[in-house]
Amino acid sequence: MFYNSVVIALLLAFISFRSFWLEMRVNIGMLIPVYAAIVFVIFFFVSKNMRNFGGRYKMFTAINLLVSGIASTLILGAQSMGVVPAAIIREGLKITHTKILYINIALGMFLACGLLIILMQKACNENY
Repeated sequence: MFYNSVVIALLLAFISFRSFWLEMRVNIGMLIPVYAAIVFVIFFFVSKNMRNFGGRYKMFTAINLLVSGIASTLILGAQSMGVVPAAIIREGLKITHTKILYINIALGMFLACGLLIILMQKACNENY
């Protein structure tokens, strides 16, 4: 649930970034943990048995990542996808001295590794 919460929180942060009024008054990167916590609580109460549906949780995670990626590209634009997500995260973590390339690498590794861990979770559980 944490991984899906963070993916949706990133999408909500990108939507918030498009609000000129909100962008000028709030550090959008600081909203990512707030959004993630809210989405996590919603997931917790609404779908307590989500993992009991077998492969549906994995399918939900893959579809969530795909739809969030497409929506993010439509919201920010294809050219901005290489800069804006990393800039939002960098400012939210207060590490403005770090290059955007490194933030993009870390974000890509988080998204890819998180998806792989969730997809491979059942295979590992069956072996032990």
